[in-house]
Amino acid sequence: MTAPFVLTDEEGRLLARVAHDAVCARVRRGQVPVVADPPAAFDARLGAFVTVESPAGNLRGCFGNVEPSGRLIDEIPLLATEAATTDRRFEPVRVGDLERLHVKVSVLSPMERLDAASPDDLLRRLRPRQDGVLLELPGARARSVYLPEVWEKLDDDPVVFLGSLSEKQGAAAGAWRSEFRAARFWTFRTRAWST
Repeated sequence: MTAPFVLTDEEGRLLARVAHDAVCARVRRGQVPVVADPPAAFDARLGAFVTVESPAGNLRGCFGNVEPSGRLIDEIPLLATEAATTDRRFEPVRVGDLERLHVKVSVLSPMERLDAASPDDLLRRLRPRQDGVLLELPGARARSVYLPEVWEKLDDDPVVFLGSLSEKQGAAAGAWRSEFRAARFWTFRTRAWST
């Protein structure tokens, strides 16, 4: 898979700082800052996720788009504030949390459809810790997605990984296999930067 990332590491770190500053501004009820003269690379339209974590690495929120809906410079502050304040799985970030908060920006490569011949072929073709996966099951109300770093939490096991993605849609863990012919699978890569 080719991953045409357009950001340098310096630009990626700046984008992570933009996300962190947006979270701080929103939590303090201030105006989300606008970056003066952002690098041209920030005009790129790529999928992205922002993850907010405690100093111990505990998830506090995550929000993202697998498909670009706007320029990175416009999307990242919005995703960051959503991750910190509206992820229903967690209490919103408070002012007292800001000093110790870690914010990570993950920029996605374009999605590539994975047309496997069989469930076993699919399992062979997936690359733990390299591939993010988007799964769409027939009749599901939503698609499910995991970034590449989720592999580690699921023991780098493709069966467990796909089962968890199925359950994320409210289906049985084996739905990816039983619905294989009608299911759709995409892979992508990420580059990530943290504050």
